[in-house]
This record gives sequence, C-alpha cells and structure tokens, in this order.
Amino acid sequence: MLEVTTWDGRTFTVETSEVALGQDLAVLRVGADLPATAVRGAEPAPGDEVFAVGFPGGGPFERLRGRVVDYVDGSVFGEAGRVMRVTIPVRQGNSGGAVLNGRGEMVGVVFAIERRTGHGLVIPISGLDAAVERSAFVPATQGC
Repeated sequence: MLEVTTWDGRTFTVETSEVALGQDLAVLRVGADLPATAVRGAEPAPGDEVFAVGFPGGGPFERLRGRVVDYVDGSVFGEAGRVMRVTIPVRQGNSGGAVLNGRGEMVGVVFAIERRTGHGLVIPISGLDAAVERSAFVPATQGC
C-alpha cells in the first residue's frame, strides 16, 4: 500500500498511480481533497535564493537552501530545454521534489545532481509541463 503525507500532516492512501519511465515524475490519485497546490513562480535569476523541500533518504522533512547558479542546455543531461543548476546539496530522495523561491512559489523540480560540480539539477517550472507531456506514464507496480 502506498501512502502520501501532505505538508500539513494528513496521510492519504493512494488509489492509483502512474510513473514516467526514465523521468522522476509520477501522478498519484487519492480519494480525498488535497491541500492547495503550489503556486507557480517566475523563474529565479542566477544568484536568487531557492529551497528544495522533501524527504531525502526517506527521512524527516527537510528544507534545503541554496542559490541559482545558472541555466544550461538540458541536452547535456538528457533533458530537452533548459536546466537550472543550483547550489542546493541534493541527496538521494530529493529527486522529484519541489524547488521553491523565498515566497514559497514553485519554481522547479529536482531531478539529479551534477557529480562534477555537486550542483543540484532542476527542471524549471517553465519546462515542467513539457517534461510531463514528453513522458510516457505507465501504471506503477506494487512496491515501486
């Protein structure tokens, strides 16, 4: 059984789920109303402060702080469009998590770490819809 715990502490059982093969994206459906979704923010500029939120390593909720380094051609990382590089110390389990600006607006989604530099790699909010549309979602298997 897969469960989702929201930022406000409520836990829901997932009724159906789909995952995007080759991407760190999933669509989950629960049988209840969820808290309001994140507000989309404008793309931050290099030097702007950003935060990755999530449960790295399956541990407790963390809010990790960093700054936007720059934007690079995503094809270097197997992504179409631009990729945001950030100084956030991305760890296993951050992938797929939201990146927020200082107002709490969603500005991207973590997808990897650049080993050479240690920078976190983020799909900017402007490219997220296209990433979802490009992805082939299939039913998730039990225990995925």
